[in-house]
Formats: sequence, C-alpha cells, structure tokens
Amino acid sequence: MTVDYGNRWDIKQKYGITNVRPDGSVSVRKHHEVGGLAEEFVADLLGVDVNRQVTVGGDDGVDLLFRGWKIGVKYVSWHGADIYLKVNVTDKDGSPAKDAANCDIHVCVNGSPEYGFKFVGCASKKSVLAAQQIDFGYGPKYAIHQDMLGTLDQLLSLRHKHPT
Repeated sequence: MTVDYGNRWDIKQKYGITNVRPDGSVSVRKHHEVGGLAEEFVADLLGVDVNRQVTVGGDDGVDLLFRGWKIGVKYVSWHGADIYLKVNVTDKDGSPAKDAANCDIHVCVNGSPEYGFKFVGCASKKSVLAAQQIDFGYGPKYAIHQDMLGTLDQLLSLRHKHPT
C-alpha cells in the first residue's frame, strides 16, 4: 500500500493550521512526504507500524510504538560530517515542545527517497531534555551530535517498557 504522507500537510491546511514556523520558515508538503517516508524506514527496521493518526493538533511527535516505547523520528536532510539529532525546544505557540516530552526515544534519520535512508542514531528523552540548545537558524533545538547517539543495536535490544 502506498501512503501519501503529504496528506498530513493537506489536513493541517484544511483546518487552518499555519505552515509558518515560529522562526518564520515555512513548511511545505514535500517536508511531510519525506518525513513520513523516514518514519516508515524506521518502522520497517523495528518491525512495527507507523502512527498514521492525524489530528488537528498533530500526533504530539509520537511516530511509532516499539515494545511500549514511544518513538519520535527526526529526519535530517544534511549529509555532511556533522549531523545532529534536533528536537524542538518549543511548539509554535511558545509552550514547551510536546514531542520532546512525549517521546521516550528520538531517532535521527538522514538520506532521501531517491537514494535511501540511513539510521544515524537515537537518544532517550532524558538525554534530549539535557542536551545543549542550539539555534541552527530556525529556532532553538535540543541538539545531540551523531557521535553521541545510540546505535540501532542498542535500540533493538530494548526490552518491553513497563507501564508507569
């Protein structure tokens, strides 16, 4: 089944949710399409399904569930030596970012639909919330360099999370 991940963008537009980010940059349909394909890539690696639930407020950053762990996938288009897992510090309304707090694990992916995606690394919510904040030119992000991220083997070795 082919999924049109751009539908999330379409739905947000339908409900009047702005595509202008707090820093003034603009989200376009292609960003949602590629981000959805990156989520699908991670879901395939983990053997789970992508959270395709679309709500007016978004999915709160939780893209998939793996053994009870809430996973957020962050796609990075940069292919250089200095790749960072970047997680929003604040939401559009200035409140603390929901995805930073709602996800147990954040996964960084780069690549492209044309050439394939690559698992860069992962980090726990605790590590993300303790990370340095860097403004890459589009608002502050919790940022963790790829050399400090966990591996795919570490992610795959997670046991089932106990409900809290």
